[in-house]
Amino acid sequence: MNVKALFLMLAVAAGHGAAASASNEAVDSADLTAAAFEDELAAVTEGNSCNRRCRNNSDCFTGGFVECGTCNLVHGTQNFQRCIDTSNNRNTRRPTRRPTRRPTPRPTRRPTPRPNNNRNTRRPTNRPTPRPNNRPTRSCVDDERPRPVRDGQRFRFNVDGTNVQCADSRDRVYEYGQSNNIDNVSACAEFCVNDVQASLVNGGSFRGFDMNCQQRTCRCLYDAGTLNSRNSNRFDRTNRNPTGRNSIANTVGAQNFICGNLVGAELVEDAVAEA
Repeated sequence: MNVKALFLMLAVAAGHGAAASASNEAVDSADLTAAAFEDELAAVTEGNSCNRRCRNNSDCFTGGFVECGTCNLVHGTQNFQRCIDTSNNRNTRRPTRRPTRRPTPRPTRRPTPRPNNNRNTRRPTNRPTPRPNNRPTRSCVDDERPRPVRDGQRFRFNVDGTNVQCADSRDRVYEYGQSNNIDNVSACAEFCVNDVQASLVNGGSFRGFDMNCQQRTCRCLYDAGTLNSRNSNRFDRTNRNPTGRNSIANTVGAQNFICGNLVGAELVEDAVAEA
């Protein structure tokens, strides 16, 4: 049986117009070989052209259950000059690239830079940095019991501690009028007694002083509500916010401060008679 007769029989048996057309095209091709015949037979019976020999996409039948409508023309790949399905690129495997012949770069022979031996860089010392001395110097606390006198009345102060501020029985600090550039405790007591208005000294609301030796500031302490714009003009600064009242009873921590507590006042004649 010749090739033409076999194709016609298969086309009639399948009853498929497209298969008959494909058979006619195959018969008309003068180059059809036995291998091409097998491909035509598989395309007719399976309804697709997968793995069919081809030279271009027009040789591939696109239809049936599986569409293999692309002719693989990439040399060196699987299914070369065969109809393949490119929907998921399963059959198009590119050839492995040849390994590069370029050698790996040689490691550098440059030595590691030497450390900076600049003489200006100081070597670390093993000795810890000494803590700052927060104690007031003796030149600041020149008298722990200053006794300034004003108008025949002597005011007696006692230094109640260092690194503390004066406070009342409820640990409240006092409002104050401050003077700057005061060198020591004696000068602070002298200022609070003799360099302020007399009403602040004799009014019964004067409680003592807070001296800051580091900043050289002296704060004259009063009950809350004592200071106002009329009696505060001799101070460099005032603070009316604190609420301390009545005699000094406690101290609260405060860096670099000294509490000078006013413990009493007396006439000079009485003090001489008692002596």
